[in-house]
Amino acid sequence: MFFLDEEKLKINYTRARQELEEQEQDIKAYRKKGEQLFEESRKSLYYYLQDFAIDDEPLNQALREFAQREEEYLEILSEERKAIIQKQEDVDEKYYRDLRKLIEENK
Repeated sequence: MFFLDEEKLKINYTRARQELEEQEQDIKAYRKKGEQLFEESRKSLYYYLQDFAIDDEPLNQALREFAQREEEYLEILSEERKAIIQKQEDVDEKYYRDLRKLIEENK
């Protein structure tokens, strides 16, 4: 019975870890894609505003605003990643705690 419980614990742990690792990979992919989109958009913004602006101030203001939005986006992703990492640590702790408990119960 001990081995079945241990195996069940391990399966649940592995499944939870895999799910969280996939979520972390998704965050990394969102970050990479977001950075690409921001860079493309920044180039387009610069291209269009450079031709239409009388002076550089509208362009500079738009680029500052754009940089602020990019920073906010990256900060949100960073917070999401931190939350996932915390969940991974929680899953690890629970697994080892439950495994120790199971071992103690079957001594």
